[in-house]
Amino acid sequence: MKFILKKILFFSSLLLLEICIFPQIFMWNVGMEGILDNREYFNQYTDHQTIFGSRVFLSGGLSINEHHQLVGGIDYFYEFGTLEDYHTPKMILYYKGHKDPLTFYFGSFHRKNLLNYPLVLLSDTLNYFRPNIEGIYLCYSKSRINQNIWIDWTSRQTSDIRETFLAGESGLYNVGIFYMKQYMIMYHHAKPGNSIPGDNIRDNGGLSASLGMNLNNFIPLDSCSFSIGSVLSYDRIRGIYDLEFPFGILCELDLKYKKIGLSGKYYNGEGHKVLYGDGLYKAKSYGRIDIYYYPFYSKDINSKFGFSFHFIDGEINYSQAIIIQIGAKGEKKINTF
Repeated sequence: MKFILKKILFFSSLLLLEICIFPQIFMWNVGMEGILDNREYFNQYTDHQTIFGSRVFLSGGLSINEHHQLVGGIDYFYEFGTLEDYHTPKMILYYKGHKDPLTFYFGSFHRKNLLNYPLVLLSDTLNYFRPNIEGIYLCYSKSRINQNIWIDWTSRQTSDIRETFLAGESGLYNVGIFYMKQYMIMYHHAKPGNSIPGDNIRDNGGLSASLGMNLNNFIPLDSCSFSIGSVLSYDRIRGIYDLEFPFGILCELDLKYKKIGLSGKYYNGEGHKVLYGDGLYKAKSYGRIDIYYYPFYSKDINSKFGFSFHFIDGEINYSQAIIIQIGAKGEKKINTF
């Protein structure tokens, strides 16, 4: 044990020495996001709601060299109409290491731009209410391959609170105009420290794989892609019911021209009960069309207005979204000695 502590102290001293002696780069990043997401859902699978508020984040840190960064900050979402302390501010605190082809995060860091899962496995409300991964993310990226694994610790076990975490893996492979995507997620839902009579462990998760084509060079649009694939999930409450494996087919189409875009999704199969997924995929058949418009888009400011149709159980539900993002970041070289 003493030997391990000496090694930790030795390498920590080397890191501190490097920070003190060599020139460093101070990085900062600040931003605000205005969110209006109105969901007019009138079905048995999920509740209608309006998410209306503002997120603000501020972070700063040191780039020790071209491979290592230390970053700290805070992220806060104020949902309009609630008490100011309704949502607890989220801590940003992480180490980032990068050396091609690997990128590694350890700590609490934004999931946006790192994970892009289908909604059947991960709902987009995570970006509003739980914007950070609190754990580890590792990515391998080459010209044709992008593969990542991650773990997100969602609850630390206490005497009366469960231990829970999300873990996942996803990847993208490109060969000419063709691509293959795959996603996997597992939700660990254990018991609290003190066992509760009648309480049960739950096993839950899912995976998706699809084949697609990018037709950007063949159609006079800025982007055009189509994919078809499958979704398999699993769910079990131990002692209540055995493992269930619902399965279905998911088709996706994405089109974009200048500031206008259209995306369509259609799912058909058995209903899924992925706990962190979009509840609309509990239906056996579900279609969705999104029409969106970018009024302005630049390096520091962008916006998105969207209108969505949800076709479910022979009826049409609607949702509308306005997202405005403003941000700025920079860096400055500093000399410690």
